[in-house]
Amino acid sequence: MADNPQPQLPFLGQPHEQIPEIELSDFIKIMKSYFGIGCEPSEKEYMVRFVGEPYTEEAEKCRALTVTAHNRGTKLCPHHIWLVLEKFKIPEKAYLEAYELATVKRVTPIRPPDSKEKEG
Repeated sequence: MADNPQPQLPFLGQPHEQIPEIELSDFIKIMKSYFGIGCEPSEKEYMVRFVGEPYTEEAEKCRALTVTAHNRGTKLCPHHIWLVLEKFKIPEKAYLEAYELATVKRVTPIRPPDSKEKEG
């Protein structure tokens, strides 16, 4: 059994800052305000669905991810935050900057960045 090592997750072995646990409501605000990622409730308790452009399930290229919140649906753990960042191709550094602005400095952008700006 020792000859079969477990596969490593993509974020292991790479230098990165620690993503902190966050209130779900704050994470939803950060994703919408800073990255233009929408959020909608799920039919299942304590689950939340994040939706990226084009925001409709009927659209072929709609990007969506459902994650589970904990503490009775009020908090999001670092692992689930990382999954959302990966799904929507948001750099960890950009998220941590937005996190600091939103939670420490309490700054909210006037509008989310253009999707063209995010790619460039």
